[in-house]
Amino acid sequence: MPSLDALEFVSLDSYRKLFDLPGFRSAVVNSILSSAGAATLVMVLASIVGWLVTKRSFRGRTFIDYMAFIPIALPGVVLGVAYILIFSRTPLYGTVIILVLAYSTKYLPYGMRAGTNNIAQIHKELEEAAWASGAGWWQTFRRIVLPLLTPGFVAGWIFVFVLSVREFSSSLLLAGTDNRVIAVLIYDLLTTGQTTVLAALGVVLVITVTLIVSGVYLASRRFGVKVEAP
Repeated sequence: MPSLDALEFVSLDSYRKLFDLPGFRSAVVNSILSSAGAATLVMVLASIVGWLVTKRSFRGRTFIDYMAFIPIALPGVVLGVAYILIFSRTPLYGTVIILVLAYSTKYLPYGMRAGTNNIAQIHKELEEAAWASGAGWWQTFRRIVLPLLTPGFVAGWIFVFVLSVREFSSSLLLAGTDNRVIAVLIYDLLTTGQTTVLAALGVVLVITVTLIVSGVYLASRRFGVKVEAP
């Protein structure tokens, strides 16, 4: 029971065991790389698809919008099995890249929501004014559209990154010896009964994600980007 006498048993032994655990550092690196890669890919795809759906008129754009939201109805286990069937005989299987693709597929709808809402607020008259001033498509996109998209892009990136770090079902199915992530390591510690080391890993995970998200937020503010919640 919690008491002052219980403080005598407080120690850092679980953290020492955690940092000496084989595969701990590689799991942290793989989690950061796969989650950051997935967040970047999701927001790039969401920006492109959102721009086509919101700002362009062509047959089939509604179908593209619906297809981008289909993954939200699929469990992570289904996506994991699908990626196993598709990539099990390719060099991508067992690498961080397949985790990036799996996370991107699952969380594309969340990026679409953040990206589409942001794009919808950019009025067509801003582009028309740039064109009337002699700016080309790329110059208009770089100097007008892109700065206005950046706050929503960064907010969506942070949201997808946090979701990808904690993704469990797809990670468990697609993880191998070379691409184990923190979610898989948590499962291994739980099944082997190392609950104190598991608790220490949870603390380290929270601190790591908080530092990364804070760093992205501060960096965006440094360049004059005001990030709002997606």
